[in-house]
Amino acid sequence: MKKSKIFPVFALSVVALFASCDPAVEYNHVIQNNSNFEVKVLTNDTIVIGKNTSKTLYTCGGLGGVYDYENCCFQYDSIPMLVYIADSIKVIPNIQNLNGWNFHIIKEYKNRGGICECRLILTNEMLTE
Repeated sequence: MKKSKIFPVFALSVVALFASCDPAVEYNHVIQNNSNFEVKVLTNDTIVIGKNTSKTLYTCGGLGGVYDYENCCFQYDSIPMLVYIADSIKVIPNIQNLNGWNFHIIKEYKNRGGICECRLILTNEMLTE
């Protein structure tokens, strides 16, 4: 008889535990290369982004709401990029300083969690300035 009184209390505790959890967020940094040039982003790995393609620099997860990430915070202090223009290489010391990072919510859940990204769209004009 004691077991039947303990089970409802245990079940209610488990439900309360999961209902009170902070929402989870998946956050991506994406570079979309709409230029005519190949670029290489130098993080822990070299990421090659061909012309007219896009790549995710990194994905991270955390607790909180998707709007907690709208300032496009970066995982690295500095992210250099090499741009291959004809026979030369242009060095952009830190892509974090480039204008054009845009925050987008891909999917938002009822609990404010979800999937979001900061996307940089590279253009010919941006890379040849």
